[in-house]
Amino acid sequence: MIRIRIIPIAAILLTGACLLAQDAKLTARVDAERIGLDDTLRFSVIISGVENPAPPALPGLTDFDVQSRSQATEIRMVNGRTSLQTSFEFDLAPKRTGTLTIPALRYEVQGRVLSTRPIQVEVVSGSVAPPSRQRSPFADDFFGFQREAERSREPVDVRLVTDLSPRSVVPGQQVMLQVRLLTRNTVRAVNLLSEPSIPGFWQEWFPVPRSSEGRIRQVDGKDYTEYDIRKVALFPDHSGTLTIPALEFEVFLEADSLSFFAEPRRIVRSTESGTIHVLPLPADAVGMPVGDFDLAVDPLPAEVNAQQMASLRVRIRGNGNMKTLEVPRLAAGPFFQPFPPRIKRTFDYSGKWLRGTIIVDIPIHFKRGGSVSLPPLELRCWDPQSGGIRTLSSRPMSVRVVDAGSEDGSGSVTAGGADVVRRGSDIHYIREGDIVDQAYRWNRSRAYAWLFWLPFLASFALILYRAAWEPLVRRSRRLEARRVLSRTLRDLRLPMDLGRAAASLEGYLSLRLGLKPSRMTAAAIARALEDRRVEERDIRDLLAFKEEIESRRFMMPAGGGAGGGVDLERLRALLRRIDGKIR
Repeated sequence: MIRIRIIPIAAILLTGACLLAQDAKLTARVDAERIGLDDTLRFSVIISGVENPAPPALPGLTDFDVQSRSQATEIRMVNGRTSLQTSFEFDLAPKRTGTLTIPALRYEVQGRVLSTRPIQVEVVSGSVAPPSRQRSPFADDFFGFQREAERSREPVDVRLVTDLSPRSVVPGQQVMLQVRLLTRNTVRAVNLLSEPSIPGFWQEWFPVPRSSEGRIRQVDGKDYTEYDIRKVALFPDHSGTLTIPALEFEVFLEADSLSFFAEPRRIVRSTESGTIHVLPLPADAVGMPVGDFDLAVDPLPAEVNAQQMASLRVRIRGNGNMKTLEVPRLAAGPFFQPFPPRIKRTFDYSGKWLRGTIIVDIPIHFKRGGSVSLPPLELRCWDPQSGGIRTLSSRPMSVRVVDAGSEDGSGSVTAGGADVVRRGSDIHYIREGDIVDQAYRWNRSRAYAWLFWLPFLASFALILYRAAWEPLVRRSRRLEARRVLSRTLRDLRLPMDLGRAAASLEGYLSLRLGLKPSRMTAAAIARALEDRRVEERDIRDLLAFKEEIESRRFMMPAGGGAGGGVDLERLRALLRRIDGKIR
């Protein structure tokens, strides 16, 4: 029995001695030298001879996005010699085609600096990954089957189609640009990566729906699911040949892996650029609104009181640029005075074209009684369908203005306040001294009234605080959530180490999501945020920040700089955006 106890202890001591004596090595490799833009590259960093190594940093990795990372440790004993190696694996998604470079890594351990060589990878369009191979889940190596499924990708068949019409217009005429997605894969989300600003055009983007109904369309003998993903109305602001640049989108496909923690597959697609020929307007039409418009004027009441303001309502509907359209002006007349109008603009996004409505309310004051005529309102515009100038005009209106100062309504308006007698004009004979009110009583003073009502007001304020403020406001869940967010943002703004930043972030997630610290895993956080309809991109960025803080705080020495290289300002902005979705 004594030998049985001594042998394991000796073996453990011998193993530790061998591990400490082993030389530290750093190796980096990839699983392919040529991949497609839609594929994922497996980048492995192997550290040998180091116990519990910190995860390596990947500085300068600008051509790839890190989609996921994992870590595995292996101990081998061969011929009495023990070797220890830790493998860090990163799944990288390329951002563009061409020859991309993974920069050299530098890793400091035991006072030495280990380094690797740069690795170049050729990236082509589409996908070059082999098709998925069917394998029984009851095979001997189940996890090997899972890893093989992660590396094998379903062929990607996703394309963008652009509809641009009309192609020949005049300045100010509406052009519709619609982007549709054709796919044979399961799509999770689509995001616009390009700047939503097209030079040379006024533009009005249609609202992006939270969900889109797909329809089946056959292309080249294959069935695709078609989605409308973006739509924008463009109004050229000058003549010439204008170019609409290509728009870049990121598309998230359903993950191929069987793992619960697998992230959606990300690919990038771009539309084709297009050109619009903008012909100049005739000289007599320059500066006019362009489009198909309707003008309607609501008639005034048949009889209006001269002492009151009347409102003339004008409605303009059309498919032109309603944001820059100048409304018709009502010129002042000898018997009426218009005031600056109140203008309201609304838009209808439900049809094929963007249509808008302008409602103009013009206040009018009439200066005299009797019958007053208002001139018609006119709107001159260029009609692209007829190719000529079109004049829209309302009918002349006549209003009977009733003068309150005369019975027949023919007299002039009496200015209000003309019969008011000025104070003191009837006691001008008093030369000096003050007039004392002999009927003054102290109990009728304002101070006495305040003293009388003060106890009642104090009691009412106390009851209001106990019954309403404390239960509804002070203990409000929404205000408590705001306080939790403010406290977390304040902690992340103050100079602090990454340990305190990690604790503050975990405390925020625990209070807002109702997760216990012992159950706060990446899957639990992602599931809780998905239930609250937080966007998947924000969830992925939050988990990446949390993982980066956890990994970096163990890499930094004690008393390291605040933040440790983590973009805390971006983390605060991300928390504000996520907190707005949590109820």
